[in-house]
Amino acid sequence: MPDSVKGDITQVMNVTRLSIRWIAILVVGSVIVLLGIRRYQNEVSAISVATFAGAPSDGLVRVVGRIAAGSVTLGKEGQLFDLTGEKAAIRVRYIGQENDDIRDLKMLVMIGRWDADGQVLVAERTALAPRIEFVVAAYFVGLAPLALFLFRMERKVEQLYTEIKEEVIYMPEKTR
Repeated sequence: MPDSVKGDITQVMNVTRLSIRWIAILVVGSVIVLLGIRRYQNEVSAISVATFAGAPSDGLVRVVGRIAAGSVTLGKEGQLFDLTGEKAAIRVRYIGQENDDIRDLKMLVMIGRWDADGQVLVAERTALAPRIEFVVAAYFVGLAPLALFLFRMERKVEQLYTEIKEEVIYMPEKTR
């Protein structure tokens, strides 16, 4: 087989291996992103007070809002306060552990169930309001340049490898 044909076949094989590696990296990255989105939707995201007030849910909900000024009172069944959004407000009874986060004008996510009889959200836990857009931006700013750098370096190594093989000085090792 002529050397030019061997070189062409080798180059095609190298490009194919490179493509397969990057396709595998993209597939793994896509799976990680999808798992992250699923976790965000199930465990981090919260609905607004207005959305919840329009159609209360029977199950466990995560409602984000600001505690209305002057509405926090301590009762025998827990802390009572109004959680407000842009266009609506709901009454919340917090029955979880004592929490310093429950104070006037604090933005929180209340995790609990709707009590239709008392027209109140019975919250068992609190969480800080997520600002996921900042987290995503930080990961993107950090990982995008790294991915571009790795891609560029892999291409350069492949080119150097090909150049060394094509040099007259390069001789394959002799087998004993």
